[in-house]
Amino acid sequence: MPVARETVMRHLGDAIVVFDASRRVLQANPAAATLLGLAKADDAVGRIAADLFPDQPELLTRLITDVPDDVDLAWTRNEAMRWFNAQIVPLTDRRGRQMGHLLRLQDTGRQVLAERTLEEAERRLAEQEAYLQALRDVTNGLARRSRLGSSVGRGAWWGSTPASRARRWRSP
Repeated sequence: MPVARETVMRHLGDAIVVFDASRRVLQANPAAATLLGLAKADDAVGRIAADLFPDQPELLTRLITDVPDDVDLAWTRNEAMRWFNAQIVPLTDRRGRQMGHLLRLQDTGRQVLAERTLEEAERRLAEQEAYLQALRDVTNGLARRSRLGSSVGRGAWWGSTPASRARRWRSP
């Protein structure tokens, strides 16, 4: 089975880092090495989590717990913002004693950008709908005023037409 495990670790697209109980790296895959800016995965072995993730205090805190955890991270490396979902799984021995943690970092950048794009589109749509409603209100107001004006012009307010009012004024 070790050959299969090594093959999976080597070819998995997500970054995988295995820590011991002291938060020292026991194993990392090539995706983790790339993410951490290391030449090869073995360069991470023996390093402590705080050295690898100095800008992720929340992640470091969660690596202490004995409960599986899941956290979304925003991460800036080399002036580029990246987003990850970190899954933290406690590792125990056969007696149930905690031996360390497995950390899986899944790149969620495309999803985050798609969500932001959708939010922006929804905001613009709401603005356009408000603008259209304002135009409808103005148009309806002008139409009412136009109907009112034509009614007044026909003498509807006075109960007569201009000709009948003129006859009324002339008669003694």
